[in-house]
Amino acid sequence: MVPEEVLEALAPPVWQRRMAARFFTAGRLLETELMNHKPAWVAAKLLLAPRLLPMARYSLRRLRDDGLTALRSR
Repeated sequence: MVPEEVLEALAPPVWQRRMAARFFTAGRLLETELMNHKPAWVAAKLLLAPRLLPMARYSLRRLRDDGLTALRSR
């Protein structure tokens, strides 16, 4: 059994838990447009990332690459 203080130390910050509860409940995922709107999905992932800077870089790179792909397909 893992001691309670260890679990508390590993827990994400309160604001991340609140964001996760808002965005990732089963009902919310079914009714939300996050799956259909990539920028909103990226923003949610960015807000919930445990390490913000690497996730921000990754998100910007993905959005840039997706934009370039869309332009090339025209």
